[in-house]
Amino acid sequence: MDVGNPPTYQPAGNPFPGSAIPLTWTLGWRNPWRFSFDRLTGDMWIGDVGQNAREEIDFQPASSTGGENYGWRCMEGFNCTGLTGCICNDAALTMPIHTYGHGLSRCSITGGYVYRGNAIPDLAGAYFFADYCGNQIYSVLYDGVAISQLTDRTLELDPPGILAIESITSFGEDENGELYIVDQNGEIFRLKPAGPFTGLGHALAGTFGKPILHGEGTLVAGSPGSLELTNAMPSAPAYMFVSLGAGAGAPFKGGILVPIPSLLMLPLATSPTGTLNLAWASWSAGIPAGTVLAFQYAIQDAGAPAGVALSNALKAVTP
Repeated sequence: MDVGNPPTYQPAGNPFPGSAIPLTWTLGWRNPWRFSFDRLTGDMWIGDVGQNAREEIDFQPASSTGGENYGWRCMEGFNCTGLTGCICNDAALTMPIHTYGHGLSRCSITGGYVYRGNAIPDLAGAYFFADYCGNQIYSVLYDGVAISQLTDRTLELDPPGILAIESITSFGEDENGELYIVDQNGEIFRLKPAGPFTGLGHALAGTFGKPILHGEGTLVAGSPGSLELTNAMPSAPAYMFVSLGAGAGAPFKGGILVPIPSLLMLPLATSPTGTLNLAWASWSAGIPAGTVLAFQYAIQDAGAPAGVALSNALKAVTP
């Protein structure tokens, strides 16, 4: 709406000028329950609640000039309803990018956000959504053509405890891009990294995407653990750095060696798939409690800034 253009209030570039619906941007919705804009790209994501069989996620790129018809009433997801409103499977319709049925007690989608926070860098670009009835939480990736990495996050984000995430009504996003979940029980939950490793900022983009470093385990002496590098330049030289005393604003401080035999600063060749795993059967003793450690990879990559792609850094504090 253009409030400066009475009495019609039609904005310039309206996709339906002179029609009976002059202020309409898009058509074919049934009950959009939460839409959001990707703060990085400006793309719009919509969770549209179905009638009795299918829930759907719809997508509108930031470059859209409006006028799309998303199919309702003649379509529910990819299904023909037999109702009027459009021609089922018409090439002019904009189809959903993902649908799901009402199994597993599911009944109503709750749309969310694309994660653009800093706390969990390996989730960058993942779109989160949920089902109100089934209490499931999912994430997907979308490259503009196809959905991939559909992941059920329910057990990750709703671990056993006093509070349970039930009847999810909305997601939220703070000014830093961190993600929140709101349920009908009056509770607000926040996504945060699993301990003891904490991501420190984004990896620099290399030729093959962002090299991501994951960590598992605990830093108690005698306990096992591992670090896994993914999305690295296949078979390129990679250097593992371990630093002491790195704070949240300084993910790497120069590769100070610590007494961890399998994790010294040594040149390592990444695998042909760009994945590397370093595991320790027993965490070394002798590191004082409260010591802050940071782990980071540098991977030779001619397509990256200065010829090197850096992974995200992982911070851990010895208990």
